[in-house]
Amino acid sequence: MLYIIKNLGKGKIGLGERQVNAESLILVEKDPVIQEFSTRLKNQTLIAANWIFNAATGLWEYEFPHVEITVNTELDLTPLNESLEIVNAAEISPLATPLAGKVLLYAKKQPTGNINVNILITKVQDYVV
Repeated sequence: MLYIIKNLGKGKIGLGERQVNAESLILVEKDPVIQEFSTRLKNQTLIAANWIFNAATGLWEYEFPHVEITVNTELDLTPLNESLEIVNAAEISPLATPLAGKVLLYAKKQPTGNINVNILITKVQDYVV
């Protein structure tokens, strides 16, 4: 979807039916390409026993496999309400490492139970401007 912005003169622009100051406009953009390449996995379970301690990093790691995960994906993991206490206690990192066919998740402490999450997998391509 492309938004057409109309210049109304005198530092004003039109965006749909609204007027805003041109000076306050940062960027208005919606990228349908990203939306077309997203996959949402609902109510996925991260099994407590599958977290492995990495002595080199001092972190607990979890490999979540999925065929659509590549090095060019971004992942958003949202823990479900019933798993929030476990996530907070384990200090699970919001950062993850996508690899071919899987993603590595990290925690400072070993999770004490299974964690239910929703996962959004988005294929991305970096552009140099």
